[in-house]
Amino acid sequence: MHFILMLFLLVSKQYTCEGSPGIFVSSNFWHVNDKPVLANGHIGFVPYGDAIYMNGLYNGFKGDSHRARIPNYANIQFEPCAQQTKNSKFVCSYALDIYNGVFRTQTQLNDGLFTVEQIQYAHRYYDTVLVNQIRVKRNQNTSNEKLQLHLHHINVTESDDLLMTSSRTINILNRSVTIVESLTKLQEDPVYQHGLTSVSVLREEIPNVIELSPGEDEIDFIWITIVQKTSIDIEETFRKVHHNPNGVLQLHANEWQTFWTEKQISAEGNDDLSNAIDASIYALSSALPSLNSYRTRAKYFGLSPAGLGLDRKLEVYNGHSFWDTEVWMYPSLLLLEPTWSKELLNYRYHMRNAARDNAINTNYEGYRFPWESAFTGVDVTLSDYPQIVKYQQHITADIGHALRKYFFATHDFEWFRSIGCDLSYGTAKFWASRVSWNATTHRYDINEIMGPDEDHYNINNNAYSNVVAALNLHFGTFASCFCHQLNPNKYPVNSTWSSIAKHITLLYDRQLDYNPEYDGYHLNIPIKQADVSLLGYPLQFVGIRKSTRRNNLNFYGNVTRLNGPAMTFCMHVIGHLEVDSEEPTEDIFNRTYIPYIRSPYFVWNEYVNGVPNGASNFITGAGGFLQLIIYGYAGIRINSDSLSVTNPKLPPNTKGLKLNSIAYMDALSMIYISQKMVQIDIRENRDRVDVYIDQIKQDRLQNLFEFSHAQTLQVKPKKNSFAEFCDLPDDTVDELSIN
Repeated sequence: MHFILMLFLLVSKQYTCEGSPGIFVSSNFWHVNDKPVLANGHIGFVPYGDAIYMNGLYNGFKGDSHRARIPNYANIQFEPCAQQTKNSKFVCSYALDIYNGVFRTQTQLNDGLFTVEQIQYAHRYYDTVLVNQIRVKRNQNTSNEKLQLHLHHINVTESDDLLMTSSRTINILNRSVTIVESLTKLQEDPVYQHGLTSVSVLREEIPNVIELSPGEDEIDFIWITIVQKTSIDIEETFRKVHHNPNGVLQLHANEWQTFWTEKQISAEGNDDLSNAIDASIYALSSALPSLNSYRTRAKYFGLSPAGLGLDRKLEVYNGHSFWDTEVWMYPSLLLLEPTWSKELLNYRYHMRNAARDNAINTNYEGYRFPWESAFTGVDVTLSDYPQIVKYQQHITADIGHALRKYFFATHDFEWFRSIGCDLSYGTAKFWASRVSWNATTHRYDINEIMGPDEDHYNINNNAYSNVVAALNLHFGTFASCFCHQLNPNKYPVNSTWSSIAKHITLLYDRQLDYNPEYDGYHLNIPIKQADVSLLGYPLQFVGIRKSTRRNNLNFYGNVTRLNGPAMTFCMHVIGHLEVDSEEPTEDIFNRTYIPYIRSPYFVWNEYVNGVPNGASNFITGAGGFLQLIIYGYAGIRINSDSLSVTNPKLPPNTKGLKLNSIAYMDALSMIYISQKMVQIDIRENRDRVDVYIDQIKQDRLQNLFEFSHAQTLQVKPKKNSFAEFCDLPDDTVDELSIN
């Protein structure tokens, strides 16, 4: 694995955390390039940014579709910490507190007599609400001095994406508010979007000066902005929030603290690594819906590589969903919070009509999902990239693979009957129509394709695309049997899909013992990112020798370009952890995340330090890194019949690795890995599962299990329900030797 070390030495740049754990601080916020995002899955924004973005609000036709910008009318700063009036005599701190989901700006005034703090957040419970809170505190009770604090209102330009349809100013609870209703200007596609999308914003009038009077020791000023699809109940939401203004922040913080109690992953003895893990979990979860909200959950419109809230000038992915969702972010979410995984699959289901028509229009069957999807499910890839639109097709199988993993991890039959059947059948049907029989090799080819290595397209038999399509077909065979019992006319039993899967071309070089990436590939051709290396993980393809997998990792690791995206080397390390006897060194492990995380706020970037134009708040990279911790070092795998923990290891310079809550079959387990042993404590729904250590069934009344690093633990459903209905085909693909 020397190639990774070489790259790390070229690009490594250490970051530091100046605050307490989970609190990242800067004294010079205005010169930070990679600023943090505050979001709750419904709305998001950058601290002191001039825009708010809302889940599902897009403007623009097809390839020009992007998240619509909503003006942030509550963009206020207090002097002397405001950008335009920053006074060097005052020390201002700008801190991201990920454990409480807030951004704090703080300073002291009048020779330390007063502390002023501004707190901004997207409320986790009142998830349509953005809060601006300024707290003024007298530090010496003997002082009777009055403090007047001037607020700087940032000029906010109106949105080019929205057309205002009405505006009214009213008084609620003796506070002046304005409610603005708008529509987006352009439909993404009039065939699937019937009419424009509405958005309503309630904003409060904010004064120019606030005051702490003599005799007052502390006072909070709270202003809120409410963003939702319509103005229905918007006034009632305002009343709810201001009914108990002193509890608004605490309610928000409680939601975050509950979240961290359940979801945190701790690297004992390694604060930098713990901060990186926490920042990754925060970045991902901020872009996902609140788990506990004051309202019925709104329809969710997908997880984009740069999350929700980044300014459009920096958000190069326009809020679109790519394969990043299912391959890079989804796997960790499946074990941390299956509810989120289901939301992501439901989004694809809601886009199925456009996927069906996309298949028909390109002379195929089933569902052909587009490379980029936003509001309607039509392909919204920029017109500058016609090769992406034409050749990037493995995303359909990526979606099929994700839903298969969800089913294995949850046995959620209710969901599978209503949504899973449709998706698994439709995606498999596409690949059955997409393959072509090669009479010379007696294999099914997939020609004119592009794999994850986007540097090469219009190629034939890409290894990753062919294997993930085969897995899609194997699972589709099970789905056709299971779903046929629900609706025989809609889901005819298909006995040929598994046969097609077994005979899909998988190129194999017998002499060098590796899988060529595509027809005509030879060693030393540079590639963009992990491709063949993904066969072992995340695909968990069983039909590959250990020696072949090791060679794939070594060969392709040496030709992966330096400026590739952040996820690749996480997958390489997962692979090496599984096939090598020696553990990756500290330098190799550090290469997977340190060059991509930007100080001071631990924000992921798409590219290593020194490579320009990378996406900021790159939560795809965060997702890949979390997979390295959960599936790599913790050794967890989701199998068709179990969750297993095999050969877990500790990351370098780490005394213990603790995963607070891993979800499988509704059972929630804490997993702790130390230098000497491994523990798993099944804390909830123990009665849903059986536990085996080295294939020996454990006491059903026991909750806490301890085993060595060399042993394998399996958690299995008490009842393998789906096996009662239909058999699951073996995930086999016959290799095609090319020499």
